[in-house]
Amino acid sequence: MGKGLKKTGLSWFTTQAGKRCIWGIVFLIPIFLVLAIFQYFPIIQCIIQSFFQYRITDLPGTFVGLDNYKAVFSSSLFYTYFKNTVVLYAFNMLFAFFVPILQALMLFQLTKSRGFFRYLYIFPTGITALAGLSVWKYVWEPEGGIANFITEAIGLGKFEWLYDERTVKFCLRFPGILGGGMAVVLYLVTMNNISSEHFEAARIDGANSLQILKHIILPGIKGMVQIQLLLSLTGSLLAFEDVYMMTQGGPGYSSTTLVLGAYTKAFKEQNFGVAMAMAVVILVCTVIITSLVNYFVSRKED
Repeated sequence: MGKGLKKTGLSWFTTQAGKRCIWGIVFLIPIFLVLAIFQYFPIIQCIIQSFFQYRITDLPGTFVGLDNYKAVFSSSLFYTYFKNTVVLYAFNMLFAFFVPILQALMLFQLTKSRGFFRYLYIFPTGITALAGLSVWKYVWEPEGGIANFITEAIGLGKFEWLYDERTVKFCLRFPGILGGGMAVVLYLVTMNNISSEHFEAARIDGANSLQILKHIILPGIKGMVQIQLLLSLTGSLLAFEDVYMMTQGGPGYSSTTLVLGAYTKAFKEQNFGVAMAMAVVILVCTVIITSLVNYFVSRKED
């Protein structure tokens, strides 16, 4: 009997389903290897090195236990970085998060030329971020910038923008109001996947456009909104590129984020141990916050 079961179990791999499973595993192995080598191994290495006073000439350095973590939490700058990151996320939600939804809704209403406008929205993603940020840096220039030209024209006077602690965070996130990018396409695809029967039934029942939006379209894209919310949250917690290019964390530390703070600690102050500890703290914060968001979203759905 045991031999029969064993034989039957092995014979499953010769079936069509078994062959598909084997080929699926074969194609997944390179992906797992890439993730293990370039993502999970650096994370494990970072966690280990956060307990050492890192010295490149004598790796991994001197074991110092939790001293690096104590240095992180005892520094007032860490809490400044955390506050800056939270405020930038709030500005991102205010200016950028809902714009792609509105743009996708407008595209969804088009019956003609939808493909043209879809590519028009996604086209800027092919341009390097450095080019776009350079343009916006010129917009916010106090002397000769477009922003001050507009504010002076309407009687508000001139501002320092990126050079003022009160306005720098606003300047970093305001460009998001233009929207566009992959988020628009993802929302549009999700809307297109809603069954046309729902719209036909709603029109037969006499529903107007606002009722269709409220009871069919918005519930239909709720899952995508939740995914974009998590991506926006993790992206804001790991904000680095635009801040570094436009302000390098200034003026002072008023726009320095957690990731930029860790970068400064590592490559400018050469304190790699504390930088590794800060990176681990950022990782833990990201996991906790995203888990809480997932929990509350799932609970609301239930």
